[in-house]
Amino acid sequence: MGKPRLDGAGRGITLSGKGKAMTEKTADLIGKAIDLFFAKPIVYFTISATCFVIVLLPAGAKDYLGISQIVAPYRGWVALAGIASGVIWVASCSHRPLDIISKWARGKYQLWHMDRKGPRILRELSRQEKRYIADYIKNDVTTKTWNCTNGVINGLQLKGVVYQASNISGLRTDYNLKPWVTRAIQKNPDLKEDILKHYVEVV
Repeated sequence: MGKPRLDGAGRGITLSGKGKAMTEKTADLIGKAIDLFFAKPIVYFTISATCFVIVLLPAGAKDYLGISQIVAPYRGWVALAGIASGVIWVASCSHRPLDIISKWARGKYQLWHMDRKGPRILRELSRQEKRYIADYIKNDVTTKTWNCTNGVINGLQLKGVVYQASNISGLRTDYNLKPWVTRAIQKNPDLKEDILKHYVEVV
């Protein structure tokens, strides 16, 4: 027996095995339709091209292939399927270049933003934080190994001045200067001089 449910009058209605099968089949078809919608663009291109070939094929060719009688009643639907598939194909292809352009634009904006904001961030660092940055500059490197429990280095990481360059293995790991830091120091000699004043070799 199927699971009972109530109709509007409160009477019990039981779903038959056939009804269940139909419901499961419908759900399966919907699932397949969703999978198809998110398929690769080549799927839509293939469907669209096939539909238009069938619609535009000369009558003689259709007769030769034996599909004339099959296609004739559904010619309009086949054309509609071809148009719909073509639209989805164009849309699915066009969003990829837009994603690339969007990522490029965001990257350029972030560079511009940090080039403007970066020098102020570095000038406002504490004396101890500047001491660590000076260690990079004095040794002309962008990577240094520090203890991962070091509060100063963790503070610089939170401020976006350095980032962890490798997975932690033990207590010591590599930390790199962010690219905007090296650009800010190169473009602002006075800033470089100010940071180097705080140089004391840090172990």
